[in-house]
Amino acid sequence: MSGRLMVWGVVGVLAVSGCSGPSAGHSPVAVSNSSVVGAATVEAERRSITSVVVVDGVVTASPEFVVQAPASGEVRYGTSVRGASGTGTGDRSVASGAELGVVAGKPLRAPAPGQIEAILVPDGARVAAKVPLISLRYSGFGVVTTVPVEDQYRLYDGALSAKVNITGGPSGLECQIVATTTHGQATSTDEGTSGVPVACLLPMDAPVVAGLTTKVGLATGHRENVVALPLQAVAGRVEQGEVTRVDPDGRQTQVTVSLGLTDGSYIEITGGLAVGDAVLAHAPSVGG
Repeated sequence: MSGRLMVWGVVGVLAVSGCSGPSAGHSPVAVSNSSVVGAATVEAERRSITSVVVVDGVVTASPEFVVQAPASGEVRYGTSVRGASGTGTGDRSVASGAELGVVAGKPLRAPAPGQIEAILVPDGARVAAKVPLISLRYSGFGVVTTVPVEDQYRLYDGALSAKVNITGGPSGLECQIVATTTHGQATSTDEGTSGVPVACLLPMDAPVVAGLTTKVGLATGHRENVVALPLQAVAGRVEQGEVTRVDPDGRQTQVTVSLGLTDGSYIEITGGLAVGDAVLAHAPSVGG
């Protein structure tokens, strides 16, 4: 029912005396027998959620990007990487999907075509998953941007797709998201807000020039027909949160819920509530 607000004549007031960890099995953690008149509630409902993070970016010629470790373990580069290291004259070209070695037995593949710029971690080293191992340089244009700290949680396991709108130019350009490094690239906005650097590689025939400003939409996930609540009703944004459930008799209970995707307005509830359950329209306080 699309976030329909309801008003209960008499509902209980939840008393929370500090933070406590999530309860196993989404069990109630607090109940109060006192009452308050006119508390607004919303119902859990089914809806589709697409998580999109929109950030500002700038078109850059030949942006650098990195190949990250696919797992934790020992790095073993292939002959093509070893031959291109140092000041050697070996072929430094890398095709998209090319296998560059292995990490803990898992293939290390180039996410996009490019030229090897640097080997960031020596052969035989032990690394953690997602550590940058090789720096590549793209031959075309890309959009370099940063995802603000407050939106990093919405990247989940990585964006699924991205589109670019050029200010005063074409819109809806598809681009390929790749990890990048902070070397030689700004990682803060004019306001000083830091974030995770991201590069989005444009098609080779994209009608752009370096320096153009853009808006980049990073689609990080999509769910159909899931249980959801308005974001303002949930305390927490990643994995687990808290809501104040209101029973038909007006009794209030703080419960732990499991969380999924959010589109910035609604958040997916993967456990702890059912469709039609009513909760207070504002998230419970956990610091009072």
